[in-house]
Amino acid sequence: MEAATKRAERSERLGFRVTPEQKEVLAEAAALSGEDVTSFVLSRALRDAQNIVLSSRVTIIADEAAADFHTWLYEDHPRVIPEMSKRLGHIEPFPVASR
Repeated sequence: MEAATKRAERSERLGFRVTPEQKEVLAEAAALSGEDVTSFVLSRALRDAQNIVLSSRVTIIADEAAADFHTWLYEDHPRVIPEMSKRLGHIEPFPVASR
């Protein structure tokens, strides 16, 4: 039953061409990893894609910059977004370490 579920979940198809040398390297790496080529390529491509998407959504800043941003956002430019307030209720801003 699990195999049927996996087949149903994988309903979309991707296709691309590679050189014989690229295919050989991918096949060898997949075999060394104990995976078939499709699983090997998909798992690594998906991991990289997820990292790229995540890095486009998350910004990491230094402590001092975070404190300045917190001040700017919550003290200098406070605003309420009604739709978010309805959905989230009252949420305190993230605490920021003092300088």
